Amino acid sequence: MMATPHLSDSRSYDLLWASNIVKRAWQHLQNAFEEEGKAEWLEVLRPFVAGGGRTPPNQEEAAERLGVPHRDAAYLAFASASALSRSPEEEVASTVSDPAEVDQELHYLYQILMT
Repeated sequence: MMATPHLSDSRSYDLLWASNIVKRAWQHLQNAFEEEGKAEWLEVLRPFVAGGGRTPPNQEEAAERLGVPHRDAAYLAFASASALSRSPEEEVASTVSDPAEVDQELHYLYQILMT
């Protein structure tokens, strides 16, 4: 936020709101792994789950680091990404008074994150 003094107060608030939603989504996913005693697994799976500009490591290498078969590592990455994608919806749903507003708020959230 300190690097964005050119933004309006409204835009800064929106970015902070979106950032907090994403942080809480990651925290929920991290908590789920910790509850299973597998917190370190998320660090191995993070590049596959988070996406972005980095090229993820080889899935076979990740499976080896996790000590699971390749197909299990691929499933874990998919399941983690799915859980992460559902979490913002749950977070947004907890902030609106009308459930019909969730889709609109999610659309706005993604719009903020993509610009």
